Amino acid sequence: MKKNSLYGALDFPYVLLEQYKSLAIKEDELAVILMVDHLLKQGNKMVTSDSLALKMNIPVKDIERILSSLLKRGLVDYVKGSKGMKTTLDPLKERVYGDFSKRMEKEEAAMTDAEKAEEIGETGRFAEEKLGRSLTPLEQSTIQDWFLLGYGAEDIKNAFLDCLSRGTRSFKAVERQLKAFRRRDDFAAEKNSAVGESYDRDIKETFELAKKLFGDD
Repeated sequence: MKKNSLYGALDFPYVLLEQYKSLAIKEDELAVILMVDHLLKQGNKMVTSDSLALKMNIPVKDIERILSSLLKRGLVDYVKGSKGMKTTLDPLKERVYGDFSKRMEKEEAAMTDAEKAEEIGETGRFAEEKLGRSLTPLEQSTIQDWFLLGYGAEDIKNAFLDCLSRGTRSFKAVERQLKAFRRRDDFAAEKNSAVGESYDRDIKETFELAKKLFGDD
């Protein structure tokens, strides 16, 4: 694997947790990947469903299903080594570190633009005023991500106002409202909305952002 400059500088579990949602990795798959990585670091060359079942509370049949899905998607692989077959996460690591690096580059570019940075800051202050509290670092980062995804300040503010008018104060609800705005605009412009699950995945891949984890409403 051609190593990204961040490889080794940032732990794989940290980068994976930041990126897994944008890669459409489910939580049970995430747990298996993290355990595979753990066993590989312990010196195990071949990680199987049986060896994983010894360390996890997931039934072996479910682990077999998860491993099969990860193999088909190229997130886990088995390759021939000097002493036989071995398990590797290199394809996943290359993708995760690459996506994370590009995301950091985009965030840096956005923050070096003084005008854009001020717009993001002003939108954050608007949210704090309407919510009546300070934003957490995760919420501030989420607003920045929305700008990188192409949402404008007015749409973000209107999404907050619409949610607050319905008595909903979570950032997850605001994100759903932003998607609804985009769906509405697509219908108006093209009479056919391009926003759906597949479109959301394309947006994430295009901007190569890791979505943040939100709590329920």
